[in-house]
Amino acid sequence: MTPLKALARLPHGSHVCPIYHRGDERLMTAAAFLAPGFAKGERCLYVASEPGIELLFAELTARGIDVAAERERGALQVLSSRDVYLRVGNFSADAMLDYLDAEEREATRAQFSGLRYAGEMSWAVGAGSEDSLIHYEARLNEFLEGRRMVVSCFYNRERFDDAIIHDVLRTHPLVIVGDREYDNPYYEPAHLLLQAAPAPIEFRRTRARWWLERLRAVAASEAKREELMAQLRQAQKLDTLGRLASGVAHDFNNLLTVIVGCADLLRGRVDDSESLALVQDIRRAADQSTALTRQLLSFSRKEVASPRAVELTSLIAEAMGMLRRLLGQGIRVKTELEGAPLVVRVDPAQIQQVVMNLAVNARDAMPDGGTLTLRTRAEQVDGERAARLRLNPGQYAVLQVGDTGTGMTDEVRERLFEPFFTTKGHGRGTGLGLAVVQGIVLQSDGAIDVESRPGEGSVFTLWLPSVVAALDSPQVQDPLPATAAAGETVLLVEDEEAIRRVLRAVLERAGYRVREAATAADGLREARAHAADLVILDIGLPDLRGDQLAESLLRLNPAARILLLSGYTEESIGERVRALGVAYLAKPFTLEEISTAVAAVLGRRA
Repeated sequence: MTPLKALARLPHGSHVCPIYHRGDERLMTAAAFLAPGFAKGERCLYVASEPGIELLFAELTARGIDVAAERERGALQVLSSRDVYLRVGNFSADAMLDYLDAEEREATRAQFSGLRYAGEMSWAVGAGSEDSLIHYEARLNEFLEGRRMVVSCFYNRERFDDAIIHDVLRTHPLVIVGDREYDNPYYEPAHLLLQAAPAPIEFRRTRARWWLERLRAVAASEAKREELMAQLRQAQKLDTLGRLASGVAHDFNNLLTVIVGCADLLRGRVDDSESLALVQDIRRAADQSTALTRQLLSFSRKEVASPRAVELTSLIAEAMGMLRRLLGQGIRVKTELEGAPLVVRVDPAQIQQVVMNLAVNARDAMPDGGTLTLRTRAEQVDGERAARLRLNPGQYAVLQVGDTGTGMTDEVRERLFEPFFTTKGHGRGTGLGLAVVQGIVLQSDGAIDVESRPGEGSVFTLWLPSVVAALDSPQVQDPLPATAAAGETVLLVEDEEAIRRVLRAVLERAGYRVREAATAADGLREARAHAADLVILDIGLPDLRGDQLAESLLRLNPAARILLLSGYTEESIGERVRALGVAYLAKPFTLEEISTAVAAVLGRRA
């Protein structure tokens, strides 16, 4: 539990003991302790050294407290040790309790709801004052019963002997060490603690060291558990969103297939310019929607990737022309690319999409212009670094995309890869660009991280596993036959009637004979009853997956020519599509794309 959450809930009558090593720990805890008091209408007193005051004020301001206004109305008072601990000479438990009693009565007269007191106890230490300090701490719990007061006593581990820390810890029912709150199992009421003979000093020192080390070990374990639980919750949320996104994209791609098909058919039939312009508007809107669904599929990692061994630096160099056109004027592009080959196994189109998405994000962060820097290098990732990035130890190709833009806060950076999260204005972003980037990188067994500060730009770093393999040449399709269809028979197995109607019109216009089936069972019966030159299958059939039907058809006729269609495909299905050796076409597609795909499959007969 963080101090802010723990200390915000402390009721009146509470007594807490934060123990710290560094000054920043004290300031963070003090601000977390005092801040709730302003919201509750309490008067807040803080006793500390003057050099740390401005830092405390900055911490309170960061928590939304108007420090100047609260000081003006008397809600915040900063006091020195001479004002409080040493006002009667050496530190005295009786004098300190009298002081708190008077301050509570004064806060009540000033119409505050209570008193919130935070004191750095290092300033209370003087010659012979240790016993008075323990008496004060032990009596404070009984003193606070029924009072509208909360007291926090800060102890610097470096300023106190461990024997004193041991005795102080025994007086506090609630202890804060670092950023964790603990109910104290060794707490002893004052009447028992003050009557008992003190234990040997070395025993007390040893016990205090063991005690604090144990608390810190518990804190580290709890922090790790909280981190893992946060990662699990985020993974579950992203999985749910991914399933939703892929389902929406699948259904929407079916609709877009009909829209694009009908628009293409209409475009060849209308004569007047006004009607043609309307058809073109339909096509443009459909193309924009297609790009959006592709982003949804990339985010949910359900788009079929075509990974091959490529050289990363060459891939980035090929994208530079398009990148400069995308960024426009005012943004300088700088490259620092590795000279040695960086071979990775990725889908080249997806990695270029990653670069484009990061470039667009950088462009939007530099509205007044700036510099976009792309770097590539090789890096060995091992040990803690591999564990933090959740990578297998080994050699990686690194791509960095940096900008000199506005940068971002830690809060924004933590949510940066959440789908649909955006800091851009209405209509200027879907919030999917960086979620897509993360999805592609993770699908490639890589990792992504970002460093950014407000006003200092951002640097995105991607790690992709290096491979030792010969570069794969991109597959080039053989030239398509120039002749029109020769009356070949096409069996169309598709459960969406509107898609069947569009595809039938396209295929029949091209000279093919078409038979239809709405289910896998009907398609298999039709294939057994009548020979077909080509079978077109939708993967998402209601009674059997399309790739499974394709497998059955190939067992029936190993020479069968099959074209699979889908609005989305799980990666495992994509691997089976490739293993089966059948053709695949993603929805939505244009009439030209489906005609070309059909001709290509049938053209393999020669």
